[in-house]
Amino acid sequence: MKTCLIISGGSHARPPVKIEYDFCIACDSGYENARQMGITPNIILGDFDSSDDLGALNISGLDETGASDPSLEKTKKENIRSCTNADDKKYEECLGYKNSYKSSITLNGRSIPTISFPKEKDDTDTMLAVKYAISLGFDKIILSCCLGGRFDHTMANIQSMAYAASHGCICELTGTSEWMRTITPKDGECRFPRREKCSLSLFSLSNMCGNLYLRGAKYCAEGVTLTNDFPLGHGNSWEEDEIRVSISSGILLLIESDMSKEE
Repeated sequence: MKTCLIISGGSHARPPVKIEYDFCIACDSGYENARQMGITPNIILGDFDSSDDLGALNISGLDETGASDPSLEKTKKENIRSCTNADDKKYEECLGYKNSYKSSITLNGRSIPTISFPKEKDDTDTMLAVKYAISLGFDKIILSCCLGGRFDHTMANIQSMAYAASHGCICELTGTSEWMRTITPKDGECRFPRREKCSLSLFSLSNMCGNLYLRGAKYCAEGVTLTNDFPLGHGNSWEEDEIRVSISSGILLLIESDMSKEE
C-alpha cells in the first residue's frame, strides 16, 4: 500500500509511533513542523498566507538527523515562474488552479518543488495536498499536525479525510493524544488492537453509515445505522484484545483518544 504523509501547519505534534510513508507533502508553514519532526518533504505547497512571500517562509535546512544545513537556499520571489512545462500543467490539471506558481528550494543538494496557490480559493492547503496525493495514486494518506489550533481548521481537516475516503483512500489523522481513521465498505472488517487508557468513538462522516457491526468493545453493535446528526457511537472502550468494525454503506470515522491525562 502506497502511503503519503501530509504535514500541515497546525500545532506540532510528534506522533506516538513511527510513521512509515513513501512520499511527504508539507503544507505551507507545515514545513516548519516537518523540520521539527526531522523530515525532509518531497514537495511543499499552499497559499503561504502565513508569510509575505515564499522567500519569507520560516524554513531552515536539516539533514537526515534533523541537524541544520547552512547550504539551504531559500526560494526568492523573483524566481517564481508561471506554470508552463508538462510537469507544471500536471499540477494545474490535478489541483484546478491555472494561476499557481511553481518554484523550488535546494535542501541537502536536493531540489524540492514548491507550489504557490492564490489565497482566494475553494481548497484549504491540506485539501490541496489531499487532492495531489490522490492524483499520484496513493492508497493511504496520513495527516499530521492537523489538530490543536483553530476548531474550524480541525473540522476542515476532518472533511478532507472524508474527501479522501470518498475517492478510495484510507485516511488517518495522527496527533499526540488522538488518532483517527476512516472506514468504508470496501475496507471490509477492520481490526484495531486494544489501547490502554484510550477511549473509542465512532461517527458517521456521511449522512449515514449502514449496517455497523462492532465487536470486541464494551458496547457492541449488530446491524446498527449511524447518522451524522446523533452521537450514538461516542465514548466506547475495548472489552477484548481487539475490536472489529465494518459497515455496508457510508464513511465512518473512528477516533481513539488518550484518556490518561484526565486521570
